[in-house]
Amino acid sequence: MLNQYEIIKNTPVCVNPVSVHPQERRMKLAAEFDEMDEAALQAMHAVVDVCRRRGVTSSICGQAPSFYPELVEMLVDWGITSISINPDTVDRTRRMIAASEARLLLESALERQD
Repeated sequence: MLNQYEIIKNTPVCVNPVSVHPQERRMKLAAEFDEMDEAALQAMHAVVDVCRRRGVTSSICGQAPSFYPELVEMLVDWGITSISINPDTVDRTRRMIAASEARLLLESALERQD
């Protein structure tokens, strides 16, 4: 009788898109995806906007805010609640968020004066 190792060792392997290692599949997909594509930005904006209008917390995680500093400003402008970033970009991102929030406050104050 064959043990588990022998069964696995003797099982033929068929390589097709379904049997590709999950990490390899993710890497191939990531190479094809552009977080700054207009459609992706519109989708993020729509989600953040709906959450803001309904009083629901909205957060984004992933590496996009760390790789694309301009995305941080857009997310703050849209009203995102929190942004998850890579540790090496914390200081820069905090400064960007503070500057974006200060700009929004100033714009709001100027609008009230008009």
